[in-house]
Order: sequence, then structure tokens, then C-alpha cells
Amino acid sequence: MEISKGKAVFLLLCLIFAVSSCGGLLGPLGFEIGPSESPDEPGSDRLLVVTSIYPLTCLVDEIGTYRVDTQTLLPPGENAHMHELTPEQMTQVTDADLLLRIGGGLDDWVLRSFAMARDRARRISVTDTARSRKPAARPGSPDSIAFDSSTIDWSNPHLWLDPLIVRDVVVPLITENLIAADPEGKEHYQAHSARFRSQLTGLHEELKRLMSGLPSEKFLSDHPAWTHFAQRYGLTQVDVLQTCTASEPDPATLSRIIDDALEKDVSVVLTTRGHSDQLARRVAESINAALVEMDPIGDPGEPDRRGYFGLLRYNATRLRRALSAEQD
Repeated sequence: MEISKGKAVFLLLCLIFAVSSCGGLLGPLGFEIGPSESPDEPGSDRLLVVTSIYPLTCLVDEIGTYRVDTQTLLPPGENAHMHELTPEQMTQVTDADLLLRIGGGLDDWVLRSFAMARDRARRISVTDTARSRKPAARPGSPDSIAFDSSTIDWSNPHLWLDPLIVRDVVVPLITENLIAADPEGKEHYQAHSARFRSQLTGLHEELKRLMSGLPSEKFLSDHPAWTHFAQRYGLTQVDVLQTCTASEPDPATLSRIIDDALEKDVSVVLTTRGHSDQLARRVAESINAALVEMDPIGDPGEPDRRGYFGLLRYNATRLRRALSAEQD
């Protein structure tokens, strides 16, 4: 029996309708097209978390995954101590469910904008809150604390550059606040927090091996970003050229720093991406040391500095090469 072309098309459409009503719409190649959301994919009602700097964004993304939408205020390569928000960023702040900043004087430029956020938004200063917390137990060892918090200089806000402080203080703090802002996601946040903390243990062991056996462990830095990292991995930060980015040491202090560096045979001076290196360059020339640019903030647009693990590995590798007198 011959079927006309028109009837064939009609029957095909009926078949497609029948199948779609039983399971889902069919795509051009016959595959079912269903909702894009699944237990492991982002939905439309995610928690908006706004952070001052990229490392905080990395931590939130690891814990929140598809339940959060993160926005970073400081653009890559800019000085973390000074930034003027754009109108678009102000809108992000006012719409946020959770606002995270490092605190400790590093990102005070966000304070006025955070005050403009809606009343129900949670506002967390990580450094200011962390100093009053007891470190969480080491993953897998509920009765074991990894370090004595009294040995940490909590006035230095660069906490994220020590993986164990991140693992046992910062990650639990962020997890608690994500749960408070999104109680329905409690199990999700706890599970991903536990996974992340275990991975941070692995990262710490990796960095410990990387920074061991160096011919020299001494360096100068233009900025106190590496104090926590140096303390964790047995390095010696002989001095810091500028404790505040807006000021330089007076001539007497600078002379003392140079004399001390010469006496201790310092061969490396670290600079910070986004900061002027003029002072560090002068000091490096005075003591015949290598000048090495570090990036404590990271950059999502650069594969080797993307994400928390990439950021730490990138800087640790650069520091190891410099202290080993290796060439990049």
C-alpha cells in the first residue's frame, strides 16, 4: 500500500509526539532532550557569593560547586590593597547572598560597598573571624590538630598561602557560612568540604617535598605575602621591604635591611604582581640578588595560576627555582 508524502510526514509527527509524551522531547538525531539540571549540574537558583579576591573565589568554588555562583571584585593583576568598584560590581554586591573578604587591612576598599548589601546577606571577614577560631581536626584524625594556632601571626591577612590554615580554619569557616546561607545544601557543602580538605592535605605534602633540600632558604620580599608560606615550609623571610604598599622604609631602615641581607647571604628578592618593583629592584642590585616576581592572587585566565592548587604550585615552583639558582 502506497502512502502519500503528506501522510508520511503526519505519521512521523504523531510518532515524535507520542515518544516525547512518554519520556521527553527528541532532538534532531533522535536523542532525548530533557532538563539541563541534574544532581551534579548547576540550576537556576544558585547562591550568589561575592568575594574581594580570587583565592577566596577558588575556595568557595571547591566547596560550593554547582550550588554557588561566584563573582570576584578584584581584577587579575591589580593591587589587592586598592580597587575602585565598577557600577556592575556594585550591583553584584547588592544582590549577593554571601560576601567574603580577607580583612586584616588587605581589602578595606570593599567595606563601604559591603555595607550597601541587602540586610539578609552574610558578610564575613575571614582573617578577623579566623583568629578567634580553633583549628578543625585533621581530616581522618578527629582528635588530631595539625598545628598550634598560637604560632600563627593572625595580623597578617595572607592566610590563603598556607594550605593547612586553609584546610583547618578557612574552609570550615566558609563551609559554615554557605550552610547558613543555604541550609538545603548542607550535605552537599559538607561532602565537598571534606573532599577538598583531604586534597589540601595532599597539596601540603607535595609542597613540603618541593621546598625541601634547598641550597638556600633565605629571601627578602617586597610585601609580607609569603610570611605564612615561609613559616609552614621552613623558609626564612629575612625581611620585608614594605609592610604597607603606600610607604617605603626610611633611609636608615633600608640601609639596615641591605646590610642584614648581605650578612645573611640573601640571594633572592621577591616582588609582587600588581605592585611596583622599583624599591625591590634597587635592593636586589645592592645585594646582587635575583629579582623574582610572585603572584599571591592568581589569575583565572592563566592556566598555570588558575584555581587554588594551580596558584600554590605556580608560586612554590618559582620560589624553589629561585632559591636553587635555577633558570625559568
